[in-house]
Amino acid sequence: MNEIKTDWKGFFTFLAIFLLAVLIFNFFMSYILLITHQINNPNAIMLANTIAHLLSFTGVGIAFPLLQKYNLSKYYQNNPLKSFSFFILTFFVVILIQPSLSLLTKLPGYISLPPNLENYFNQYEGIVNELLKSTLAGGGIGYLLLNIIYIAVVPAIGEELIFRGIIQRYLINFTKNAWLGIIITGLIFSLFHLSWNTILAIWFFGIILGLVYYTTGNIWYSIFIHFLNNLMAALSYWLASNELIPYTIEEIDSANFPIWAEILSLILMILFIVFLLKNIKNKREISINQ
Repeated sequence: MNEIKTDWKGFFTFLAIFLLAVLIFNFFMSYILLITHQINNPNAIMLANTIAHLLSFTGVGIAFPLLQKYNLSKYYQNNPLKSFSFFILTFFVVILIQPSLSLLTKLPGYISLPPNLENYFNQYEGIVNELLKSTLAGGGIGYLLLNIIYIAVVPAIGEELIFRGIIQRYLINFTKNAWLGIIITGLIFSLFHLSWNTILAIWFFGIILGLVYYTTGNIWYSIFIHFLNNLMAALSYWLASNELIPYTIEEIDSANFPIWAEILSLILMILFIVFLLKNIKNKREISINQ
């Protein structure tokens, strides 16, 4: 990653392009929904959001390195893919992290927010959750595949390119500290989701993604983890809505892991972070010695 130029001019150029793309494409898709009288159609809203996300996140994630005349593959892949067994490891990481994310989701509830801010978060989260439930309810396999694209594929690729591939790279360079840059990027990633209840869980998940990308030097690993995490949510909602499992969507939303499982999961994830931090230390020592 060191051969990629990361100065303030480049960072502000990226921010300008990215924010402009987000504003333009979201406004354009909202306008399309309005003139086609689909503003209250959950499936149309999800499709419009997906297109806007694809054009702004994935689009900028591809266009920005090319505008700087970098090879796209080398920009996001400092190291080649490891063996298939490493993907198996990331799969188990996604499974094992779920109870700890559930635990971290409970903690913000003990912190009181100003009433206006709390109402905003609650309303926004309610709209997002209802939209997800509406678009995932019912339908066959083809319908499920579309929702997997909406919820898992497009966000995983676009958000990893932007947050880990670009923002994290700049912040690590600016702070001169990989760990600090990863933590700040994870916080920005969490704030982007505008959800108070899940702010700590998403922050923690973002740190895991950042560490995985930094230590492997390959964006596909963090994309894969992000995709699997979102895929689990899409599958569970779809199975519940089609009565293929003995749980309703509401029961899935309110499901809690046993406290021992949550604590064990958190311990295992902390050990995983320590393992990744050890790799960061080794990379730093190798870089100094070269």
